[in-house]
Amino acid sequence: MDASHSEAARMLRPDEVTVHLIASGLIMLTQQTQDQPALTLPYPEPLQRGLNRLVLACLRRNRPPPRSVMDLLNWCREPLITWGLDLPDGSVADYERLLDDQIPTATCEAWARSGADIEANLSEETFMHEVITICIESDDPEAYTTFRRMLIERPALTALEFQQALGELDIDALQERLKEAYEPAPRSAAHNGQWATCAICGNLMLRRRRGELICEDEQCRAQGRRTPARLLPLRDGVVWLRRDLRRYIAMPGRAELQLAADLEKLGLQIALWPAFDRYDLRVTFPDKTVWAIDVKDWSNPFLLARSVNNKPFPNDPPWDRAFFVFPDARRAQRPDYVRAFCNALRVHSDRVEACFARDLLRRAKEQIERGSHA
Repeated sequence: MDASHSEAARMLRPDEVTVHLIASGLIMLTQQTQDQPALTLPYPEPLQRGLNRLVLACLRRNRPPPRSVMDLLNWCREPLITWGLDLPDGSVADYERLLDDQIPTATCEAWARSGADIEANLSEETFMHEVITICIESDDPEAYTTFRRMLIERPALTALEFQQALGELDIDALQERLKEAYEPAPRSAAHNGQWATCAICGNLMLRRRRGELICEDEQCRAQGRRTPARLLPLRDGVVWLRRDLRRYIAMPGRAELQLAADLEKLGLQIALWPAFDRYDLRVTFPDKTVWAIDVKDWSNPFLLARSVNNKPFPNDPPWDRAFFVFPDARRAQRPDYVRAFCNALRVHSDRVEACFARDLLRRAKEQIERGSHA
């Protein structure tokens, strides 16, 4: 464990470290078993360490502990709040669990990041920083926008489509980064010689243990649509956006693009990822008022606030008001989402607010109305 990780761990309660290790181990296990029909030894080290800590925590509380890794996986399919751990108030909702069948949930992803393990948790930030550096050196902000949209809108591609995507990038170094962004699609997700893609997000659909098709994105699963958009034969050599980019670039990116489109319908000027991604959207009103928007799509507002506390809202390019904006689906999932986020936020400013997308659109309409009467 490096110094930065040790320092982060000291800031967490012992049971938070336990959940972080288990969540990290679950994600590693998912990658490890992607093309294997069964679990194989050795299990990921964080998963085993997390299990050991959980056993000790249960024994100290005179509670029956999980007896094995397989038993732990069953625990992970139950609400985290039932584990009887000492976790901060508001950090766990009663519906949150680490696994949905065999798929790590967004809650699992958030807890995996909570330990601030730079190598494991911030790999997508390192990757995107390299992309930004390439575009800055080429003085080509449009190339960055094109590249990022590609990741968001094309999570699964046939070999031919991937070659065409490479051809859309004029900078050789970006073509190399695009090759790093994708990996061969897992054969475990194929059935009868073909993969299926989600009709909502375009991602590959996975199979539950009972064989039914589901999307990896739990928000897509919540909509209940299981009819695939496309069927891609194995012979087409399908590639899939790698996991960290799917979760932390493509998933929130869909909400970013949708919000940008909705604001443009109001006649507003929108800049996507201004100044090479200082924040997500820069909105300019007819009266020249400027809003800065950072879209956040985490299932757990407490863990999101903890992440945001380490990164104050950028003030360049300049803006008059700034907003953290959450997809409306998070409101249906947890009505107190905004309050829980703000309660855990240490970085406060009367110029920075938090709200759901629908509320932001309402406020944008009010701002347009005020500007027209000024």
